[in-house]
Amino acid sequence: MQGAAQSREAVRKRHAEVMKQAERREAAAPFATTAQQGSKSALVSADVESRLLRLNLEHDSIRDQLARLGAGAGRTREARAKKMELEREMAENEREKAAAKLWLRKYGVE
Repeated sequence: MQGAAQSREAVRKRHAEVMKQAERREAAAPFATTAQQGSKSALVSADVESRLLRLNLEHDSIRDQLARLGAGAGRTREARAKKMELEREMAENEREKAAAKLWLRKYGVE
């Protein structure tokens, strides 16, 4: 059994050594490798997903503010201006959310 354990340990060491060599070669490549592109893609996807989450939170906040204004929000000039501003923000938020969702669908991120 000790012979098998030593053999497995030797294989693990060799594997670790080979992986380190591959990482050094990849880091020294004068061009983007597949692994580097994959890691960049994952970072960009995470950024877009976090942006989408932030936009959803903003959407909920704007919706709540509009609900608080109620149906009688158009009685004064200030109330009408506030309601119009919130509606403009909601429309902009919807456009940004749609763009983020489209990007995620386009690049296959679920």
